[in-house]
Amino acid sequence: MVQDQEKTEVWKRNIHLTGSGPAGTPSAPAPSAQDTMMTETDLKNILDDLTDDEFKEFKWELKCEKVDNVPPIKVSLLSKADRQDTVDLMEQKYGLVGALRSTRSWSIRELKSVRTQFISRVSEPVLRKLLDKLLERGVITDDEMDLAGTASRADKARVVIDTVRRKGSEASSALISALCEEDRCLSTELNLT
Repeated sequence: MVQDQEKTEVWKRNIHLTGSGPAGTPSAPAPSAQDTMMTETDLKNILDDLTDDEFKEFKWELKCEKVDNVPPIKVSLLSKADRQDTVDLMEQKYGLVGALRSTRSWSIRELKSVRTQFISRVSEPVLRKLLDKLLERGVITDDEMDLAGTASRADKARVVIDTVRRKGSEASSALISALCEEDRCLSTELNLT
């Protein structure tokens, strides 16, 4: 993005570089179609949906974790950053695609942290709807759908959450999104908003 002296956006293009990164480091994985369609506003909206405690935990993880072989953001920069400042810091450090990846990797950890509660509390009707949505969105295969379909409610819930977690951050985000659509009460109780 190019801005004039008043910080007004005058030109914006997404450019994806290939090849090796700085000093011969491997380049980041190619961005997904979803990555190229998201904007800074989408990223800010994701952070706006976090509670204050979740946002604090998210910032703590940002200071500890590398994204695409880029060192973490310095604690001194994150300590007083609000949500918009955090978006700016993430984009400056990692670029928009890297910032989105760091946000998505958090969704995998979120699912892992609520696994036991999800298994014990999700209802059979909601599980069936989640399976349908995950199949429709290409997150699970027909075979995975069939495997989950023959299990007891708790085993089905276990298969769903574990299968999705293993598939990565986009799949985890899809499950969280589907759960928010199908059972707002449970997703809120699990802090998956």
